Amino acid sequence: MEDAVIVIEDLHKSFGDVKVLDGVNLTVIRHKTTVILGRSGCGKTVLIKHIVGLLKPDKGRILYEGRDVVNMPTHERKEMLKEFGMLYQSGALFDSMTVEENIAFPLVEHTKMTKAEIKERVQEILHRLGLKDVEGKYPAELSGGMKKRVALARAVALEPKVIIFDEPTTGLDPVMCDIIDNLIIKTRDELGITCIVITHDIQSTFKIADKIAMLYGGRIIEEGTPDEFRNTSNEVVLQFLHRKAEGPIKIMD
Repeated sequence: MEDAVIVIEDLHKSFGDVKVLDGVNLTVIRHKTTVILGRSGCGKTVLIKHIVGLLKPDKGRILYEGRDVVNMPTHERKEMLKEFGMLYQSGALFDSMTVEENIAFPLVEHTKMTKAEIKERVQEILHRLGLKDVEGKYPAELSGGMKKRVALARAVALEPKVIIFDEPTTGLDPVMCDIIDNLIIKTRDELGITCIVITHDIQSTFKIADKIAMLYGGRIIEEGTPDEFRNTSNEVVLQFLHRKAEGPIKIMD
């Protein structure tokens, strides 16, 4: 059996009368990239917030390295979060800080490294991700794609076990999308990090995924390898993959 880092079992979550998650089951495998695919507003981000303990489910459980995230004491959850990196859709860089200061921030906040050690670590990360001559620049001076690369550099600073990518290719041109896809693959292969990607970008999904899980109607309705998704007979998945307006997916879902 493959080595599971995260196991989600029968997860339910409603906000008032709106049911967002309705029995989600999913296993995230170590050192692999799991893509959670689905329409905008289908609950992907809500699911991710449960994984890192920012939301508590109405029912169900989440295990991280065999530990119960839902009932984990606050101090344990804070320690657990150090093992997660997060790449937000916007990049979420600090505008008042240089690239070097942005990447150094988690090291300053969460380690006892010296200034010299932090500077060395930042330079190592910049080199690994192919970022040159940007240390002294501010986010406003960077392109959208460059901001995401710097955000990824910051996300790997603490050497996390898991990185969550929130819509990493949204708003980027096709060339930059491919660069980001390659960086995700590099993060998995060279750094040995487990990657979770939430997206509705089908082309990116088929390039980066080891495993795809499609969220629809509050549940994972299909999961498998990219080849298994290409050969699916599920009408909802087929409609989504082929970008068709007509089918079982309704606009007002």
